[in-house]
Amino acid sequence: MAGTATAGTPEGQWLVTVRIPSFNAPGRTIEIPILMEMSGGNGQFEGHSPSAVLTDVVGGGRNLLLARLLKPSAVRGGGVIHLRDGRADGNRLTGTLVIPRVAMPTMEATQADGRIAGTLTWRGKPYGTVVGVPHAGAAPLRDYPAVAQAVEATLRSRYYRPADLDSPRWQGFLADVRDRMSLVRDDADALLAFNTLATRVGASHFVLDARGTADALPAPVTAASGPPLVLTTPRPGTALLTAREFPVSLTAEHVRSVFEEIAASDADDLIVDLRGNRGGWFVSLAIASHLLDREVPVGVELGRGWWTRHSALPTAAEAAALPELSAYDLPGFYRTLRDAGAMRATVRPALPHFSGRVVVLTDGQTASAAEPLADVLKATGRATLIGQNTMGAVLTSERLDLPGGWRLQLPTGTYVNAAGVELEGRGVAPDVVVPSAEALDRAFTFLDARPVGG
Repeated sequence: MAGTATAGTPEGQWLVTVRIPSFNAPGRTIEIPILMEMSGGNGQFEGHSPSAVLTDVVGGGRNLLLARLLKPSAVRGGGVIHLRDGRADGNRLTGTLVIPRVAMPTMEATQADGRIAGTLTWRGKPYGTVVGVPHAGAAPLRDYPAVAQAVEATLRSRYYRPADLDSPRWQGFLADVRDRMSLVRDDADALLAFNTLATRVGASHFVLDARGTADALPAPVTAASGPPLVLTTPRPGTALLTAREFPVSLTAEHVRSVFEEIAASDADDLIVDLRGNRGGWFVSLAIASHLLDREVPVGVELGRGWWTRHSALPTAAEAAALPELSAYDLPGFYRTLRDAGAMRATVRPALPHFSGRVVVLTDGQTASAAEPLADVLKATGRATLIGQNTMGAVLTSERLDLPGGWRLQLPTGTYVNAAGVELEGRGVAPDVVVPSAEALDRAFTFLDARPVGG
């Protein structure tokens, strides 16, 4: 039944389109149309989007039953994407939109001429927009089996380790994606289906993004907003460098300017806080270049070209013979990975050099480009790591456009450290294990117990 509004309360089927931050491209937005069933009365309402992949999301039928019994707000009307706590006051509508594994923004909207339009706010900051109209059209909204076909074709042509795709794990994933895409009704369910199933293959940086990705002007504010590097002095003699992320806008020159500030502060100790840092690009290693006093081989990056010719990691001799990428050149990195199929990386000292004591803080959310930095500082003995094991999500990836406006973030390379260890799925273990929230205090205690120079 097409949607209607009774005394300000939306009812029936609506097409609700949200514009929110992209899943895999910071600074961009995506539009996701959702078919939502609205119901309610007396100034209260709720909406749910029936899902074809509900048991996949909650982990099976038994967990679905438990979710319905113990936490009914998480499973509404056969769907996990839902609008809860809806209130209608005249033409003003409020509620909370639950998008699993993404966000739970609050909605502030108005209803006029049978149309809903408003804004979304998450954790006190602008998050996106929402528009809803009654829907009596067909479902599914588009050809979702074609999305499954495009994903598989792209994997076959671009995934970094082709032999993986013939394994039972990947074959099961591809079969499940084909099955679920034949059942979904809208873009939200298609994204939920794919990205839930994708977690089972054990590959990081593997995400399907919504169709119609567009530049955000202005971009919604996200948790990572703010300067990527923040330098503070938590106590005399100690500098704290908080690295929130390593975006493509961050350059080696920016890193150098931070170390010039550290040099001017006369700090004896430096704490590099990588907790919650989800990575970015390998300019992260520019931090190591200001901390190391000698040239250090970091590791190798192995792409599709390597794995089509080899079935094992390179020997020391093979690694030494690979082309070297020593400059912080992102286009050059992707070009070398594509053309040569593999490369080795080296960190060389840079000025100003910090010679004091260094502690690095890590946790389970320290990921991607932040992990080789933690690894090389630990391996060389230049820093003591305090906190928790890093995420182990170190695959290089590219964002590729698919037919129909979809975008796939696809792993195109894997990082192997100088000791010959592939960090994907392993991460970097700390020297001192403490909960993430206690890591900074433990760093102070650690430094106090060891005199400068000791």
